[in-house]
Amino acid sequence: MRPFSPALPPVAEQTFEHFYLSLQAAGAGLGVAIGSHALVFDDLTTGRLAAPFGFQPDGSAYFLLIRTSDDPRIATVLAWLRDQARELNQWSDRFSSITTRSRNWDHA
Repeated sequence: MRPFSPALPPVAEQTFEHFYLSLQAAGAGLGVAIGSHALVFDDLTTGRLAAPFGFQPDGSAYFLLIRTSDDPRIATVLAWLRDQARELNQWSDRFSSITTRSRNWDHA
């Protein structure tokens, strides 16, 4: 099986100061952009952006670094972050299975 590689016509290159601007340009129909599912989650759920080829793990991770503390506010923030990460991972798993079923990767 060969990976799908659409033949796209060459266009003038656009450069943006921040990746967020490239996502905004893609949402406005000005081209394509690459972004992590965490950063495009809302745009995907509303249909503003699409991920026709799904997502690939890139090995990136987020870490919360704090001093040891018994402060209940820190525990509250940590619990919220864990809930958000769990929700995002569940959505990503569901989204990946949907896009994988809807694609035809075998273009041989």
